[in-house]
Amino acid sequence: MKLSDLHEGKRANAARFRAAVKKSGLSQTKIAKKVGLHKSEVSKHASGLRVPSMSVARKYNRIPGFNAAAIWDLLGEVESEEESDGKLESLGDASEESVS
Repeated sequence: MKLSDLHEGKRANAARFRAAVKKSGLSQTKIAKKVGLHKSEVSKHASGLRVPSMSVARKYNRIPGFNAAAIWDLLGEVESEEESDGKLESLGDASEESVS
């Protein structure tokens, strides 16, 4: 993989994250509170500087408008916390388990 490909991927992740923030209707500060992070960490995800851990990605999935698999290209990697048999959760349906 070329370095330019890596930078392009980070920019794409950041754009998808910002689109999800806009779709959710929440500020980065409110999102940070809902997922239990400091706003600066959410800002790093929004800028593409960092990719969240799987446990944080699962928390983002609970916010309507977010799909961690699509944002960070994690298809097949974000597992449900509740599933002990290793099956993958439905990554596109955040409405079932919304964060209030």
